Amino acid sequence: MSAVRLLINCIKKDLSGKTFTLAAAATTGSGRKMIKELFRADLEINEITAHAKAAVLLYPEVDTIIEIGCQDSKFTLLKDGEVYYSHMNYVCAAGTGSFIEEQAKLLAVDLDDFSDLALGALAPYTSDRCTVYMERDLGELKSRGFKRQALTAAVLFSVRDNYLAKVVSRSPLGNHIVFQGATARNQALVAAFEQYVKKAIHVSPYCHLTGALGAALLCAEKKLTSSNFLLKAAEFEIHEEMCTLCANNCLLTVAEADGRTAAWGMKCGRRVRRCQAQGQNHCFRTVQAIS
Repeated sequence: MSAVRLLINCIKKDLSGKTFTLAAAATTGSGRKMIKELFRADLEINEITAHAKAAVLLYPEVDTIIEIGCQDSKFTLLKDGEVYYSHMNYVCAAGTGSFIEEQAKLLAVDLDDFSDLALGALAPYTSDRCTVYMERDLGELKSRGFKRQALTAAVLFSVRDNYLAKVVSRSPLGNHIVFQGATARNQALVAAFEQYVKKAIHVSPYCHLTGALGAALLCAEKKLTSSNFLLKAAEFEIHEEMCTLCANNCLLTVAEADGRTAAWGMKCGRRVRRCQAQGQNHCFRTVQAIS
């Protein structure tokens, strides 16, 4: 929610003193359902669809999308501009941008310098299984005196190999590959993938914005003319609740504002709705399946 508030403040600052009409607003990413509910966005779009839409616009021949985000990684195959296969890894953070960021902190390397340090460096082997093994190996190599150039390269090779093993698996890669997400701005990581696939990988200058670009394109297709999106700094009340509807006992984070309620943390993927029944504490919130 803080990111959305920051975005709203930027819009207001850039358009200060100007008259404009917000035609449409869409949400995408892991928090899209919650943000749509709380800020009254018009569309909710999954990341696969948004990234594919942008990729086709930027590179019409695309048949393969490598997308590594901060918290998850996705692999998408397209034919004639349409998605026919996708796979997402959201269990392990090893092959994601957050892992690179964490290792950069441990190595005292600025993210802006990470790629330059890694390019051309001879990297010792490290595990690609999960963050525990990868961090163990990096710690051991550091204690043995390996320089930061070698360690940064090792981090990127581990991320690449984890992605190929856990996300791509046995799926075939096409001939027209694009790399999207903010991690694609790391030239050394792109080079590591190119070294493996032995093909050129295309990276747009807008690689870090392709999710938003795809969402905007889908809004335009709907030909919406006026949005109900809240361009104001809404105040939210946030608390935690335990869902007891099944044995998962999910711990939910619940946000409420002006009579609107949204929650996340439900492992089954259902939506949380306020129960209107009185005196039924076990049913304080009921669950409605997504249609």
